[in-house]
Amino acid sequence: MSNECGSCTGSHRPAPLKASVISLTDARGLIDDAQLAPYSPALSPELFWATLVPGKWRARVICIRDTESVLGIVYLKERMVAGVGTGLMHGDSSLRSMVYASEADREDVLSTALRFLFCHMGARGVRIYMQDQGFRSQMFTHLGDHIPVEVSYSPVNRHSSLSLPDTYEIFLQHLGARTRRNFRYYRRRFEAARHSYLENLSLAEFRGISRELSGRSRISVPGSLVDQTAAVLKAADRPLIAGLRAADGRWLSILAGWREGDKATLFSQLNRDLDHARDSLAMVLRGYFLESLIMSGVHTLDFWWGTAGALAPYVEGIPTVNVHIDSTAPGWQLLRRSLAWLNTRNVGAVPEFCQWIVPPAV
Repeated sequence: MSNECGSCTGSHRPAPLKASVISLTDARGLIDDAQLAPYSPALSPELFWATLVPGKWRARVICIRDTESVLGIVYLKERMVAGVGTGLMHGDSSLRSMVYASEADREDVLSTALRFLFCHMGARGVRIYMQDQGFRSQMFTHLGDHIPVEVSYSPVNRHSSLSLPDTYEIFLQHLGARTRRNFRYYRRRFEAARHSYLENLSLAEFRGISRELSGRSRISVPGSLVDQTAAVLKAADRPLIAGLRAADGRWLSILAGWREGDKATLFSQLNRDLDHARDSLAMVLRGYFLESLIMSGVHTLDFWWGTAGALAPYVEGIPTVNVHIDSTAPGWQLLRRSLAWLNTRNVGAVPEFCQWIVPPAV
């Protein structure tokens, strides 16, 4: 499907931009052909693919072109119910992982994609997580001037970030006394048992270790998710994979992410929790990992989906808003008003899908 869909008000474009739905394979081809802006692992088709829960979401990847070239790609997904598309779309740009375009083209690309969704793809509502740093901008403000939609905003908690000092010892000093003592105590225990920390592991090792640990971790991870994560890491220019191995050769823990300049992103971690509940494996591995990042000049560590445990008090949430873009069609508005009324009446748990239509009151 391809349609011309004029760019946003105030655009310098002499002609309308053209939007079309493409596959993730096509998106990868455009990236590999270097037709787009500088690459980031957060914008890889593989990372987007990893968010598609089968039966719950399907990809809606929009390519935007002008008369001469590809300007960008927008990653969105459509909510499914009983295998049927609902017209409710979602995108996550809270870590700039949704709009793949140059900085100069980002707003035109996103505006054109949104207008295409409502004009030609039957969208009823779009939910976009954005960093709350001004990108609600004129583009969202004026979107309703071109298509029959209304726009509103609500806060949301997504990812978090940890600033790193110049040395690991300074990092420890910034922690509370008990947390600092635990970081040191559990590492001493770990080293006394002659276990070891290893980094620069391969993708093959990541797959094997993750499958080994998934059955012994408090978090159950299907093999398909391991493969998806490996695909994300393969697409990264500087993947980061590190783990803990016991003296007897068994793997105890593994984490993975990537690095861009002086910033790193921690994407996943698995620990042999069920066998080592008293050894704080997550803390030990993160201690080694943080020390290695600091020594290599990394100043910021982002946690995909945030973090819990010992570091939770020391990270900062990345300010994020949920942008609600809704059709003004009478039927859709009636449904939204009815669900909002139910939310205020405390009629019991609201089904998860309904919370995408009208998010819980904040």
